[in-house]
Amino acid sequence: MADRRQFLRTLAGAAALGVTADVSSFGRVRKLRMMVAMPDTSAHDRLPPEWYRRKIGQVQEQMKQRKLNALVLLNATNVIYTTGYFHLSTERPLAALIPESGDPALFVPELESDQVKLWWVKDFEAYFDYPGPVNRVRWIFERVANRGFGGGRIGVEEPTPGRMEQMKLGAPKATIVDAGDLVENMRWVKDEDEIHVMRRAMYFADFTVQAGRDFVQHNGSVTEDQILKATADAVADKMSKELNDVVGVGIEPPFGGWFHSVNDLRFPMPSPARIG
Repeated sequence: MADRRQFLRTLAGAAALGVTADVSSFGRVRKLRMMVAMPDTSAHDRLPPEWYRRKIGQVQEQMKQRKLNALVLLNATNVIYTTGYFHLSTERPLAALIPESGDPALFVPELESDQVKLWWVKDFEAYFDYPGPVNRVRWIFERVANRGFGGGRIGVEEPTPGRMEQMKLGAPKATIVDAGDLVENMRWVKDEDEIHVMRRAMYFADFTVQAGRDFVQHNGSVTEDQILKATADAVADKMSKELNDVVGVGIEPPFGGWFHSVNDLRFPMPSPARIG
């Protein structure tokens, strides 16, 4: 382990080694391709809006093959993957509408109405609160129908009986199709930009493990809480120096963290603003 660490430090201070195995055409022989997760000096540490615009176009190509006029995403992971709108999934439904052509739209709770204005998706509608006078999934599909898709084919995710009932109440003349695998399958294949971000994560993850090892070696008998605190402090310091487009949360690690910033720290969106 010590030799490996020294080797990586020699390579421009790298702190992670990623190994991928590719099955070659030579019978059972496996060909190993080794990649080093290096410190990154690029301008951004998250995927830019242009990446998400391309992803929307790729989704729309898949929709054409399935003859879908619209795709409504309610899964938070898939909303983030296609639009870059980072949020935490709660009991309040949040959806992305991807039309067969053009830009997407978001349907969000009022609590998200300030945050949503700061991202590249400018078309959105917000409902006041949850649960409200009308089921919020029905509310979303009423607005999808009002946008010209009321008689079209609408792809959806996870159409449980209860959710499907509300979808049909909101868009009674539409043909609602289970298309939950469309975005899911696209997520299986990573492009170079995604791999780049994953390598950055590997770099910091490997540093965190080594920081914990160093702490134990230098301090002897310690508790898990002490190790957690030491490693969180160490990686937070490193991230504050090396990450771009993020600010720190003023809460003691490990309960604080780093996230993509705007001027208002409540909202995780990109910004050049930093907190010292």
